[in-house]
Amino acid sequence: MQMGSFLTMQWIDTQFSYQDNLQNVVCLVYDPVRTESGTLGIRAYRLSKAFVEMRKRREFTSFAFSRFGMDSSHIIEEVPIDLKMSTLQKAYIADMFCQPDLSAENSMELSRLSIAEESPLERTLEFMANDLEVLNREQHKYSFFVRSNSARIGGLYQDLVRARRAGKGKIWTCPVDFFAFEGLRF
Repeated sequence: MQMGSFLTMQWIDTQFSYQDNLQNVVCLVYDPVRTESGTLGIRAYRLSKAFVEMRKRREFTSFAFSRFGMDSSHIIEEVPIDLKMSTLQKAYIADMFCQPDLSAENSMELSRLSIAEESPLERTLEFMANDLEVLNREQHKYSFFVRSNSARIGGLYQDLVRARRAGKGKIWTCPVDFFAFEGLRF
């Protein structure tokens, strides 16, 4: 966004609502054209206190502008920006600029510095695929177990129910409803 192109009625409404509800609110504007020319193109803007007060009262008459001492140049104000770096950041930047050039023109071989043949993403995907195969095998084993044992356990359950109704067997109830496992699909 180029400097000045952010000044719209929508920006004024949004900035007003932020400044009305919060303290120390600014809008940071980045100018890539100025940054490409070598200077940092970041500026901070906010609505002036007089304009915020006038906006709260909803007075947009020429009398209100003159009473608040407002004209178009006093609607927004620029806030100075102080950039500060820690000592560690300063050391990193100094180290970054002092490193030798590692381009292809130098005789240094960088390919031997690579420790891993494949990327971490590839290894992670391989591990996930192996884990999915193990999970699939376990699901098949469980499904086979349920199919092979449901008929046998269901028969035992029916025998116990018949014996209980006839009064011949012990009063025993199955703690698990084995027929609930028949409808499971994996």
